[in-house]
Amino acid sequence: MSKGKIIAFILVIAIITTIVAGTGVYIYQLKTAAENISIESATIAGLDVVDGLIPSKVIVTLRFDVNNPTPYDVIIEKMYYNVYVEGELLGKGVEEDIYIPANSITPVDFTLEMPVEGLASLVWNVIKSVITGEEVLHYEIKGKLIVPVKLFGSVSMTSVEVPYNYAGVYETIPGASERESIKKKISFGWEKTTAYVGETVYAYVDIYGPFDGFIKVMIKEDLALLPDRVVLEKQYTINVYENNRKTIKIAFTPREPSSSFLRGYFIVVDANGVVLEQESSYPPRLKVYERPTTTTPLSGPPVGEGVLSILDITWIVNGHTSTQCSKGDTVTVALHVGAQGGRVSGTITIYVKKDIALMPDQVLVSRSYTISLYPGEETTLRLTFTIPDSPGSAIRGYFVEIYFNNEKVYTMENTYPPRLRLG
Repeated sequence: MSKGKIIAFILVIAIITTIVAGTGVYIYQLKTAAENISIESATIAGLDVVDGLIPSKVIVTLRFDVNNPTPYDVIIEKMYYNVYVEGELLGKGVEEDIYIPANSITPVDFTLEMPVEGLASLVWNVIKSVITGEEVLHYEIKGKLIVPVKLFGSVSMTSVEVPYNYAGVYETIPGASERESIKKKISFGWEKTTAYVGETVYAYVDIYGPFDGFIKVMIKEDLALLPDRVVLEKQYTINVYENNRKTIKIAFTPREPSSSFLRGYFIVVDANGVVLEQESSYPPRLKVYERPTTTTPLSGPPVGEGVLSILDITWIVNGHTSTQCSKGDTVTVALHVGAQGGRVSGTITIYVKKDIALMPDQVLVSRSYTISLYPGEETTLRLTFTIPDSPGSAIRGYFVEIYFNNEKVYTMENTYPPRLRLG
């Protein structure tokens, strides 16, 4: 063999050796990259029940945070997952061809759907309790990733299995401390607690800052023998700064009167997942009457001259019942009245007065309301204002006087409480 051929042969061998060695290093790097792929977290991000008259299926949203710390893009060939709830298998699945960019933690969501009839009774009972916010759900998600090692991105050389196992707790509403914080920021009710069929009444929701998020307001029928039914629903995105307040008012026109089957209507407020519901009594829930005619009076005593009864007066300071206030506080006087012995019609005027030491009392704010109540009927009237005075002045506090048809019928007792103390 000539010297030239020997040199050429050696060169070819060197090139082949370099290619083989380089390919080997490349495959090793790809395999190392595949082995470094990991699941940073696996959680249940959502839980819902597809509901008609009878729930049909449960939908679970799974979220995986996939970590790819290498400089190579990776395609996960298969991701297997098994989801357990309270130790029982809820469901399982497999997803394919998941692209994960280099040097990233990528969130990947999957949806798992299961028919209700296929669930173990323990699992279904827990899910129902979680949906209503009564309990939390303990879960475990485990499985494996299959990450292929492909030469030049096309020729599969081998694959790497990456196992994972994560456990956690899922709840539909925020934690206890956050729930309590939100509850203190929300006040709601009816502007009046009785109405006639076809009469427009208003539900109100006061939101006290700081608050940022969504408010969903539902008006429901209070049904005696069936699940309560939503008849009106509104949702709002709300941002209220600290020391501020925002009020939502919703017009509602009832089409049916209260009866032994339909007791009345009530308000439910969902504030960032915290669900608040009116007490189950009347009031504060809304009772609806048939509009009376001249020939058919409302059931009860004959319609005649009745007596206005002052049933209750409540101070609501920044959304909570209180008998003490400070400058800048938002205060609502809630006056609950009723008709005794016959029909009561006329004008009620609420006066809030300043209790000033050694000086005549002064009217701070007033408002008049026209009422028409039948025997036994009750309603709640509200007057909202802002405290303008500072503690330490001659003003001791505030009290209420009530006039009916221009005659004084009530003055709040001269003690603290029931008067509202400033300071």
